[in-house]
Amino acid sequence: GAGAGAGAGAGALLAEAEIYPCFQPNDWALRETCSHSLFVGRGAGFPVVALARRSAKSIEFLKRTEASASLRGEAVRNLRKARKEWRPAVGDGGDLDRHLLFAAGDFAAEQILDTAFLEDAQRKFASTSGFLLAIPRRNSILACSNDADDDVKAVFYYLAEEFYRGEFQQKTTKLTNLLFLCDPNNTIVAALPPPPRVVRDAYLKL
Repeated sequence: GAGAGAGAGAGALLAEAEIYPCFQPNDWALRETCSHSLFVGRGAGFPVVALARRSAKSIEFLKRTEASASLRGEAVRNLRKARKEWRPAVGDGGDLDRHLLFAAGDFAAEQILDTAFLEDAQRKFASTSGFLLAIPRRNSILACSNDADDDVKAVFYYLAEEFYRGEFQQKTTKLTNLLFLCDPNNTIVAALPPPPRVVRDAYLKL
């Protein structure tokens, strides 16, 4: 089957030969032949969710004829067994650490599909208005409390953009520069375009 590298990372080890959800960019070359579902929307910037069987050295994507509703449910359950840990995105011990979280490793972006993982971020933020998420590349996910000040959000925008552009992770699959809003009920309720560069630059000067 078609292979795609999966970067090494912290967290529980993924079981061999089990089915997992696997994000791919909207223009994924295998979209016509392999099983996939939409994530949030249909537009050009939205990633798609493929189903993949992980072997020792590659990821084999399931064909359309192989997929089923039960397999999709199994994929998410398997993902939960390999849950990542949120950690401070910056490590400054101050406002940034209170309002910015990050997780990395195999299938990190796909953790956005796990409501328990989102609930954990909500609990860490103690937010009453939800939080923003970015999944710029397959092995990274970033979160920012919606209660954060503009200067903290500016750092989130900057990190999301730099990950997407490949400044930090050049060899991993690029997904999307859209930002996603998670409400206090741990539901993804909106996709937002990244703020204009001039706005980010102004924030970073605060």
